[in-house]
Amino acid sequence: MSKLIEYLFYALFFFIPLVLWPGTSEVFEFNKMLLVYVLTILIAAAWVAKWINQKKITIRRTPLDLPILLFLLSQILSTIFSIDTHTSLWGYYSRFHGGLMSTISYIVLYYAFVTNIKISNLKYQISNILLSATLVSLYGVAEHFGIDKQLWVQDVQNRVFSTLGQPNWLSAYLVALLPLPIFLALQQKSKKLVTANCLLAALFLVTIWFTKSQSGLGATAVVLTAIVAYILIQKLQPITSNYQKLLISLPLITLAIFLVAFKWSFFQKISPLGPPNLPELVVQDKKQRVGGSDSLIIRQVVWQGARELAKRNPLFGTGVETFGYSYFSVRPAIHNLLSEWEFLYNKAHNEYLNTLANTGFFGLTTYLFLIFSSLRSASWRRSNPSLFFGYLSILITNYFGFSVVPVALFFFLFPAISFINSDSIEKHLSINFHINQWLSIPLLLLITIYLLLIPVDQWRADLAYNRGKQALTQQLLKPSLDYLEEATRISPDEPLFRAQLAEAQAMAASSIKNQIDKPGAVQLMNDLMTQADTNSAKAIAMNPYQGNYYKSRAKVELYLGTIDPKYNQKAIQTLTNLLELSPTDAKIAYNLGLLYQSTGKNDLAKIYFQKAVDLKPDYDAAVSSLKPLTKN
Repeated sequence: MSKLIEYLFYALFFFIPLVLWPGTSEVFEFNKMLLVYVLTILIAAAWVAKWINQKKITIRRTPLDLPILLFLLSQILSTIFSIDTHTSLWGYYSRFHGGLMSTISYIVLYYAFVTNIKISNLKYQISNILLSATLVSLYGVAEHFGIDKQLWVQDVQNRVFSTLGQPNWLSAYLVALLPLPIFLALQQKSKKLVTANCLLAALFLVTIWFTKSQSGLGATAVVLTAIVAYILIQKLQPITSNYQKLLISLPLITLAIFLVAFKWSFFQKISPLGPPNLPELVVQDKKQRVGGSDSLIIRQVVWQGARELAKRNPLFGTGVETFGYSYFSVRPAIHNLLSEWEFLYNKAHNEYLNTLANTGFFGLTTYLFLIFSSLRSASWRRSNPSLFFGYLSILITNYFGFSVVPVALFFFLFPAISFINSDSIEKHLSINFHINQWLSIPLLLLITIYLLLIPVDQWRADLAYNRGKQALTQQLLKPSLDYLEEATRISPDEPLFRAQLAEAQAMAASSIKNQIDKPGAVQLMNDLMTQADTNSAKAIAMNPYQGNYYKSRAKVELYLGTIDPKYNQKAIQTLTNLLELSPTDAKIAYNLGLLYQSTGKNDLAKIYFQKAVDLKPDYDAAVSSLKPLTKN
């Protein structure tokens, strides 16, 4: 069992960054998260089998026990009081990572690693991590030269993302690993090994450069500067402390230079408290921009919403991973002036503010306590300082973005590696017990199989959902219905599947309208109308805070409105309810205006067109629709 756990961790570190599957609705994170679940279940099962064999529960104690326990408690409480428990358990669909189940998995992996992996095995685990990262980087470089440019909508040659799925995620992953080959090169005596590690560090740097990620490049600069300062301090240890004081002051001198070079306005843009003149910055950015809005200004607008959510839900937040729903209730009106005004933001693009909005001040406090304890308690110097600088890079990139599966693994397992590699006395929690092995092992096997079926079914359901969605875009209604019904049957608690199934059923009912002379057509049309109405209503009932389900229901009602006009009025009511959930969304107001106009209620149409223009003065479509009504 010990050997099995060791090799399962090899699989974890090697395959998680590499795994992807084009047949799923989200190619990268979804498959990585499910593989984490599978490997966690297998590792936990092997660990429990060891307990049964030894007739003793053994868990290694670490300095992070209390911080981890408090952090886990904050996630559990936030899930209990969540506006949508299903999302808080499993994560936002299309993001997946970040729910309570993923946090539990990372904590199980942390304790399984520190308890079962021996110090003699660490170098092989680290080599395995670097081997996987090498393959990721080589593919990223190949992407830059066009190896798969025909496969993606994105300009992957301009900003590579390799097997991670997004340039910022790739850079965050590689920056976390960049210190490893640097310190290995410093420690090696063999010239060949020194050269190999230097080349590997150069490969990581080139790939990070090809991502063109501002947060990744910034984190790289900070980490490399910190490494140079650390090396110099280590070299100058025998010299008087005045030199050390000078070197320690270098970061402050560097900060002063940056302040002069970039001016205070730059630091206001990245401040978690936000600049006092954010509306002015947004207007100024709109006048000056050629392409998209300044990413830092976009973040500040979203961060403002996150801070407002924290004020409204200070203790436990709105629920783990519910930002994608709750943000739109506090979405600043100036968001409409950004180039990404129509985008759905399911993360705050700042892990700390995201944690604050989702889990409240209790959640953020425990998260920061866990970070502080890791920085303070982990045996970074005695084990390998490269892990410290890698961990530091995660804290930086998380500030400008959010954690993804491979990076979250390092967040929990870098400290675990440092504890194993320390020379501190090991302490264990040991509980003796007596159990019949002939009964317990088969029972453990059955439980393991049952648990493994959960991610397997999630994968099968998503495959069917994605196939159904693709068939629907191609107007292949019968295959679409079959696939979406299969997805809903496998995962009946996933409202997204029901919402998509309702759209397919409404489209199918609308298509039959012109074929009602065929035998059974009327009955089939009526059945599909009833099913579409029921499924779309149930999706909203399962999660009344997800704005996309209201949009989906309005679409369903408009399709059904081609058969029975009463559904057009229902669509108006659905969008009215949605506008209450998202009061600053100019597009919802504009669409309400169009619906009222289509039913001949021009006075109400005028009100909503005006509201859309008030929210977004540069909304050309709303302005054009308002003008003739204003003249009349």
